[in-house]
Amino acid sequence: MVLAAGASNRLGQPKQLVTFDGRSLLQHAVEKCLPVCPLGVFVVTGAERESVGKILRGEPVQIVHNKAWRDGLASSITTGIAVVPDDSKAVLLMLCDQPKLSAAELAQLVSVWAGHPDRVVASRFGATFGAPAIFPREVFPMLEALRGDRGAKSVIGQLADSILVDVPGAELDIDRPEDLDRLRDNKG
Repeated sequence: MVLAAGASNRLGQPKQLVTFDGRSLLQHAVEKCLPVCPLGVFVVTGAERESVGKILRGEPVQIVHNKAWRDGLASSITTGIAVVPDDSKAVLLMLCDQPKLSAAELAQLVSVWAGHPDRVVASRFGATFGAPAIFPREVFPMLEALRGDRGAKSVIGQLADSILVDVPGAELDIDRPEDLDRLRDNKG
């Protein structure tokens, strides 16, 4: 599940559509998810529904619109959880604005989760933790109970047996103009 519903108010432009290395941040995120998500990738849209639909045209993804996107991040998570296929044992929750994240780092998360399929496996980066993260089906009710602008990090923190994996590529997320400047300055 790639979350791409927000209005990106702090950035001042839709982060889903920001171009880096010739593709949008959202396209980069989807491209990295496809190899590690054998049951499919779905993108939760909101503020930029039509524009996101256009840039994903032709991509092998399912687009799910969160009508309540203005209610905050939790509404996108619950919208996404509602469409997870019944035969899925877990969901990989990913943001669209972590351009330095690599496909190899996602594969590492999946590999760790495969050894512990009943536990949450989340990324650790800098001095914190969060997405991308893998949540087993047993934890879905906790995700569905989220409200407002609370994300899945709160669920990870509630579970003492969550496994944290070092994922340095997740540290840079594009929330403010200076984050975008850092991305473009460090391109090479």
